[in-house]
Amino acid sequence: MSQFEKLGKANKDLLTKEFIDDKPDKQQRRRVEFNGKSSNGTKVSFSAFQKLSDESTEGSLKINRRMEKLDIDSEIEILPNNIKGKWTDSDRVKGLTVEATVEGNPADLGGLFAKKADAPAEGTPAEGDAEPAKAEVKAPKFGASLGVKYTKKVNDDFNVAGAIKASQEKKDGARLLEVSTAVHHSCGGSFGGLVKTPFNDLQKFKELAVAAQFAEGELTFNGQIKWERKDDALKSNLTAGVVHAYNAQTQWGAEAKLPLKGGKLEESELRAVLQRNIGAEQYKLRVAVPSGRIAGAFSTDFSKHSQLSVAAEGDLGKVVKGESADYLISSKLAFNAE
Repeated sequence: MSQFEKLGKANKDLLTKEFIDDKPDKQQRRRVEFNGKSSNGTKVSFSAFQKLSDESTEGSLKINRRMEKLDIDSEIEILPNNIKGKWTDSDRVKGLTVEATVEGNPADLGGLFAKKADAPAEGTPAEGDAEPAKAEVKAPKFGASLGVKYTKKVNDDFNVAGAIKASQEKKDGARLLEVSTAVHHSCGGSFGGLVKTPFNDLQKFKELAVAAQFAEGELTFNGQIKWERKDDALKSNLTAGVVHAYNAQTQWGAEAKLPLKGGKLEESELRAVLQRNIGAEQYKLRVAVPSGRIAGAFSTDFSKHSQLSVAAEGDLGKVVKGESADYLISSKLAFNAE
C-alpha cells in the first residue's frame, strides 16, 4: 500500500470493516477461517465461505513466508479459479520497497497448448454457418505488476513518499502505469496525488485523484477529489470524511460523497458510523442517507484462539413501515493458532 492510499484509510476502515461488503460479488453469507503459524515463522490461513449472490461455496488458502536466503517476504493465495503470488523486498535499501505480483486461473493454462486442429479447419464451413469457421485459440488471462515505493524523512517536519507501478490487469488485459506521491507534515497535515493511465495512451488517464488529511488530537479530517474515465466518459466525485476517538472505547465517523461531473445528485450519500468496544466485544452501527440503509456488526472473542463476528444490513425505511425488507446477514467464525 502506497502512502497516498493511507490518506483517509482510518475513515474507510471504520466505515467498512466488520460490515457486509459493499460489492455484491464479495458478499459472504457465512465464513469459517483457520489461522496458524509454524515455528519457522510461516503463516497459513485457510477459509471456507458461502457467497450471498449465488449460494455457492468456495475455499481459499493463503501462505505467508519469509524467504531468508533472499530476504524477501512471499505470499501465495490459492482460490478455485485463481492463484496469486506476491513478493516484497523492503529491507535491502532504507526507505525502498519493491513489490511484484502474478496471478491467473490455472484452468487457462490449457490455452497455451491448444491446437488449431481441435477447431474446424480454416476454410471449412461449420455446421449452420454460411461463412468458413476460423480456428481460434484463446490466450490465457493473467495479471502481473511490478511496483517501487520510496519514503524519505526530509527533516523533523517533513516526510515525503512516492510510488510507481506497472501492471497488466487480469480482467481485461489492460496495461497500466500508476504513479502516486504523498507529503506528511508534523503539524498533522498530509496531501498527495495519484494518476493511473494506460501505457498505449499516457495522456488519456483512467483515474486521477488528489487527497488531503489533517489530524488534530483525536479528530481527523480527510477529503478527496477523484476523476474516472469509463468508455470515454469522464466522471468526478468529492469525498469528505471525519473520524473522532471520543474515548478509549468509543469512536464515531462520517463520510459524504457528492458527484461533481457526469453523475446525478441522487447518487449523493452520507454514511455515519458509531463503534463501541466493551472488553473483548465490539459493537458497530452504520446509517446511510438518503438510501435508508442501516447496518450493524458485532464481534467477540470466544476464547484466546477463537473469534465470532456477525453482520446485518437492511432498509430502515421498510423496517419502520413494517414492510418486508431486503436484508442481508453474514457470520464469520475464526480460529487462531498463531
